[in-house]
Order: sequence, then structure tokens, then C-alpha cells
Amino acid sequence: MNKFLVLSILWIILFHRLVYPQAIPHDEYLDYLQLEYPKIVKQTRASAELHLYGDKSNPGYKDVDPVDGIDDDRWKVLKKIALKFSPYLVQNTTTVPIDIKAFIESRVSFPLFIDTWNISPEKPHLINTNLIDFSTIGTSICRSDHHQIFTENQYSIQQKI
Repeated sequence: MNKFLVLSILWIILFHRLVYPQAIPHDEYLDYLQLEYPKIVKQTRASAELHLYGDKSNPGYKDVDPVDGIDDDRWKVLKKIALKFSPYLVQNTTTVPIDIKAFIESRVSFPLFIDTWNISPEKPHLINTNLIDFSTIGTSICRSDHHQIFTENQYSIQQKI
């Protein structure tokens, strides 16, 4: 047992630099995504039995704002519960910043990649990539002729016909 422990520690010390995470190539990351979605269900049997989203047979049931299958009064209660527990959830989540504006401004770059893929062939491939860097939005001066260019390119449906 001791010999195994010593050998394991020695192996980790000697070879830890050889094992590192590998980035997924940008033009291949669609291969790693699941393109099928699980079957959409209205609610689980337990949720239905407990009337988690409200009891439709109850005369006070109202689903108007918004129409989403959840009783409006029940939605208010579920929202209050979520708000009550959200501070605990945020404290235990490092991927959700408290102040998104400070989070964006504190980074050198905050990119949003907009990719266009052709998924019709058997092996999908990347057609085009655009990038919006949120950390630089608002730091550059807008062109004075931007409004004119926009209005010149507009046309009505009647002009199409």
C-alpha cells in the first residue's frame, strides 16, 4: 500500500506537466454538441400530483399573464421562493457574476462569437464567424453618416414587389 502511494505521488510529480486540458478547435466544436434534444414533457407525474404549477380544476386557477401553463398566483409564490434562495445559489456559483457591468469592464476582452454553420451535410462545417467585443462597445465614436447609410438601405415591401 505504501509503495503504491509513493509511486503515485512520484508519477504525479514527474508527469503532471504532460497532462493538460486541450482546447476544442473552433471549427470543430459543433461536433462536441448534442444536436438532439430530449423529449419535451409538460411536467413530471410528481409535479402534476402535487399541483406544482396550480390545479386547473380549481375555480380560482388563472393563467393569463403570461399564458404558460402555470397559475398566475402560483407563479408569484414560486418567484418569491426563487428570490429567497437566489443569494445562496449565486454565492455557490462562480460562473454568474453579481455585477455584470463590472464583470465586463474588468476584462480586457469580453467576446461574443456569432458562428454560421452548415449543418445539412453529414459532417457540419463552419461557414463564417463574426465577433462582438462587449468590453469595447461604447468606447468608440459613432460615424456621423451612420443614420444616412441606414435610411438609404431601407425600403418597403411595396418596393420589393
